[in-house]
Amino acid sequence: MTYQKAKEEIIESSPQKTDAGKEELYLYSLRKMAEENVENNRTGLTNLHNINSFFYLCGEMIKQQPDKKYGVIIMDIVQFKAVNEFCGRDEGDRLLRFIASCFDWYENNRPDSYACHIRADIFCLCTSYEEVEELEIIVREIRKKITDFPFAYRVQPSFGIGISPERAPAISYLKDCATMAMNSIKGKVYRTYAVFDEKMRSQKMRERQVENDIVSALENGELQLYVQPKVDMRDGRVIGGEALVRWKHPEKGLVPPREFIPVLEKNGFIINVDEYIWEKVFAYLGKLHREDRMLVPVSINVSRLHAYDEKMAETLIRLREEYDVPPEYVPLELTESAFLEDEAGMYRRMESLRERGFLVSMDDFGTGYASMGYLKKLNVNEIKIDRMFVRGVEEATYNYRLISNMIEFAKNNSIRICCEGVESVQELTVLEGLSPNLIQGYLFSKPCEKDKFENLFLNSHTSEYEEHEKFVRKLYEFKDRMQVIYFNTKDILRKTELGLWIIRINEKENYCELHTDETMEKVIAVDRKYTPQECYHYWYDRIDERFKDYVDENVKKMIESDKIVQLHYRWQHPKLGGIMVRCCGRRVEDSDGMITLEGYHRMISNVENAVKDM
Repeated sequence: MTYQKAKEEIIESSPQKTDAGKEELYLYSLRKMAEENVENNRTGLTNLHNINSFFYLCGEMIKQQPDKKYGVIIMDIVQFKAVNEFCGRDEGDRLLRFIASCFDWYENNRPDSYACHIRADIFCLCTSYEEVEELEIIVREIRKKITDFPFAYRVQPSFGIGISPERAPAISYLKDCATMAMNSIKGKVYRTYAVFDEKMRSQKMRERQVENDIVSALENGELQLYVQPKVDMRDGRVIGGEALVRWKHPEKGLVPPREFIPVLEKNGFIINVDEYIWEKVFAYLGKLHREDRMLVPVSINVSRLHAYDEKMAETLIRLREEYDVPPEYVPLELTESAFLEDEAGMYRRMESLRERGFLVSMDDFGTGYASMGYLKKLNVNEIKIDRMFVRGVEEATYNYRLISNMIEFAKNNSIRICCEGVESVQELTVLEGLSPNLIQGYLFSKPCEKDKFENLFLNSHTSEYEEHEKFVRKLYEFKDRMQVIYFNTKDILRKTELGLWIIRINEKENYCELHTDETMEKVIAVDRKYTPQECYHYWYDRIDERFKDYVDENVKKMIESDKIVQLHYRWQHPKLGGIMVRCCGRRVEDSDGMITLEGYHRMISNVENAVKDM
């Protein structure tokens, strides 16, 4: 029976009551109905309370014990759709029932607690607490149970914790806070939960302001086309560009993309912005084409949300025909994560566009952990290596070897490579030795308006073009001198048998990785290909037992300080037996949520002095 129907029947059966009295009776009766039926008001699959029952019970609990502090934990499964597609709906339901049992345990065993199955893969728990750490412990316990659950698919739960500084908060408010906290970590691989704070509410208000302003921005021409050049690695010549959007706000000035692009991706408006910029690119290239002027490819970005739209191909084909632009001059850039999340659908849509002459580029490669075999299957034309791997490549052994492997694979499979975010001559110097096809970054040019892009790089008759040509010539002359220094240094390291290493530590998942250069592999006698985790155990397990506490202590010093730490220890060489090792290292910029240490390792001959120094 609906509430409205109940109201009508109650009032009709009580003619002696005044209107006010009838309303009072109605509310009382509904309350009694809820009390009598609340235990039956559960979801069919999981047998947890549904949202209405949950709100009612929690509201009553908070009213009866207003002096306690209450928090809400909300959880969903990252890409649960993929779970059902990969394992089947029956297995997905089995997983949901298990998760429900985890939440139900806390309702039955923890005082002042109620659990709820909101919908699909979203679950909720309301409980009283003394310290926030209690709620964090619950999250970690539930997460461990779920990740340990025997299942064919790697399940990744994401949690948000909603708390309030006020006593007796509304349960809906706590749920909203928990949801905001959970949404704040979406896309952050190594963060599994977040606790609500007022900064999140402020961020939400800013997002709403962006949503309100973006419509008028499109109408008033505030969103503008910028182009960042792509240059040939060999000589610095501009052979293409990437279309980017910039927002020139009438009051705030130039709004950084990081402040509005994520908001548009959340609310779906990014599709409108995509198509707005696409049309500007096609119109610009069409104009150059009709005037028989120099034409270079200008790639366009396809947002993840847009990539899943079956009408995307229709839009691109329509624009190509309308502006008469050869499709190879408008390559499509899609992020690696977009490919990974919808493999079959993405392959189908990309193939249909390739058949019509469009080229496809995988952007941000390396951040989504796509395998090389996967790349081959997708048949992309270009890979763009993310800036996080290019940054500091002259010093970071791990990044150097990763890029080297990517480039080698790409060349063997006729895939073009572009390295993004090149900002220093040192990075350019090292990359030349690896020979990517294209490079892109602030070293050559920031994104600029299309007219400036044309004058700087396409129109040889302008003074801007001549000045840029002079700059590139000087840059490459300097790079050549730097290259001699760099390779001389590498040669010295090889001859002195000084091995370079990087250790990456994931404290949450409790594992370590060891990445080595060729000299380090030789020094520690690595005789086969190890995974980074295997390589770490290969090294660590051979530390003399008498020295392990000492090594652990010094590694801890590196983690807790950015100062260089030197140590000497005995290590069991697989061929030479027990040797003394000098090791020096420090903590550097962390990445991917992992602690990163880097340093050198070498064998030393004077064992007695080494022990004395220790």
